[in-house]
Amino acid sequence: MSSLRSSLVTLALLGTLSGVAAAAGPGADASCLRGHRVTKVVPHRAAVYAGQGPYEKLVGARLFVPAQPGLTAEWLQAQLAQRSSSAPAAAQCPLDVPGASVKVQSGGPGFWVSISARDDAGAREVLRRAESLTR
Repeated sequence: MSSLRSSLVTLALLGTLSGVAAAAGPGADASCLRGHRVTKVVPHRAAVYAGQGPYEKLVGARLFVPAQPGLTAEWLQAQLAQRSSSAPAAAQCPLDVPGASVKVQSGGPGFWVSISARDDAGAREVLRRAESLTR
């Protein structure tokens, strides 16, 4: 019985992953975000403390990925971490900006993927590449 259950779970997972791969938007590099469709991109800002007090600084981009059956924040985080560490650099993928880091959080009907860079130029490049994913 456990063999049957294991087979069913495997088939369900494969069906979910094939649906995820088909969800990439037109013109988007499907390998960039493992085929997940990005529906919204906003600048990612963080408070920086210096001088006379805190100020907001651009650190990258936040991308919204709609929820899909079987997709969790942890699974998406693992997929993107694996992709950014093992895939060849894609010219337009925000994950491939040198020094970029990724964090995924649940956000109501989907997930917010925060991609941060180490410096100002990297942050601007992450945002530019992320915005190209929704065009």
